[in-house]
Amino acid sequence: AYAASAIARGDPVKTGNQALKLASMILIMPFMFVYSPLLLNSTNFDISVTVVASVLGVIAWARFLDGYGIGRYVPFERLFWIVAAICLLLPAGNFVAMILGSEADLRYYAYAVGAVIVVGMSAHKYVGRGKAAA
Repeated sequence: AYAASAIARGDPVKTGNQALKLASMILIMPFMFVYSPLLLNSTNFDISVTVVASVLGVIAWARFLDGYGIGRYVPFERLFWIVAAICLLLPAGNFVAMILGSEADLRYYAYAVGAVIVVGMSAHKYVGRGKAAA
């Protein structure tokens, strides 16, 4: 990133920060394999659900980092995106179960919460875009 900023005659700090944003999923992926062993050895249904949750989590993570589509009138919108990304990418369900002292696997509940937030926020933006155009 710093070599590229020198070639482009740009600010190396801004270029490095943008490169970290773009490559942040490379940093998160190994943790997904550790915390979601479903990706390595499980049934087709579990793998499919985990892959869909991971894709939605990457979308939420990108929206949180980049702020694309986040309006200035909604101050807590980034909070919703990071909560969705945590629910979809990290073992948030298992963490909640550990806090509650339960042995239940709450992974799918966390996936559902994250998916509802992503779909709800995306629908909110889609409906808001139509109102702004009118």
